[in-house]
Amino acid sequence: MAQGGDSRGQLCEGVARDEPVEVWVAEESGRVVAFVALRDEWLEHLYVEPAAQARGIGSGLVDLAKQRRPAGLQLWVFQRNKGARRLYERLGFGLERLTEGDHNEEREPDALYRWRGNQPAGDSPPRR
Repeated sequence: MAQGGDSRGQLCEGVARDEPVEVWVAEESGRVVAFVALRDEWLEHLYVEPAAQARGIGSGLVDLAKQRRPAGLQLWVFQRNKGARRLYERLGFGLERLTEGDHNEEREPDALYRWRGNQPAGDSPPRR
């Protein structure tokens, strides 16, 4: 996996418009097939091309994100995205909260997940 930059600039530019973000990509035959974007303690984006799914690429990127953020990670996912929710739960993320989507752009019911890493158990995520 390579850190975003060079020929992958277009991909990274689309993810990192406003604030500094760390982007890692997975490539096959010189082509980007997946990426993960991290901002502070947030896993902002995880995308794996449908043809590259169910081969461990997403799990590998999440594992890399956990290595990069050993104190813990949080993420939002749409409630209807059952496959992603199963992946995150299998990788040790716990469901923190369900919302009706009042605070997201799409107004889509979502779920907050958290991997605690080595954070004290009493910490709670910021309200959304």
